[in-house]
Amino acid sequence: MDAQALRQIGLSRAKGVYLHDLAARLKDRRLDLERLRTLDDDAARNELTQVKGVGRFTADGVLMLALRRQDVWPAADLALRRAVERVWGLDAPASLAQVDALGERFRPWRTLAAAYLYRTSSKIGTTPARVSSWENRGVMPSGKYLARLPKALGVTADELLRAIDADGKRTRET
Repeated sequence: MDAQALRQIGLSRAKGVYLHDLAARLKDRRLDLERLRTLDDDAARNELTQVKGVGRFTADGVLMLALRRQDVWPAADLALRRAVERVWGLDAPASLAQVDALGERFRPWRTLAAAYLYRTSSKIGTTPARVSSWENRGVMPSGKYLARLPKALGVTADELLRAIDADGKRTRET
């Protein structure tokens, strides 16, 4: 599809350039989707960000939602950043470094922890209904998987919430 046709269906010129770059990389195998599945998260993220217009936000989304990786912490996602700011009482905007550092506590279950935070994010524009629609389409772990997070961390759900709350209070006090 040429640039004019892409414009006619509502894509910006920049997005047309990005789609053409993606298509060219897929065609000449510079981006091999089957190989991408075999790479570790950092290598896969690096491969994806070689595509024009693909940054950390998009790459992490692909890792979590398309490749179903369990240990991705999408710190570049504004919804996650707002949830982290709210839970830990950080001043907005929280830096990527701050959000990344807080995510380390959830290894090797950071994708589930992020989903858990998204689920609590109705005040920041990610409504429970939107999260449910993502779950129904199979692009995000369902509530039954989110319920496993406390067990995976070796605590009850109440202990997890208290620990997050207590950590947030300590962060605010320092």
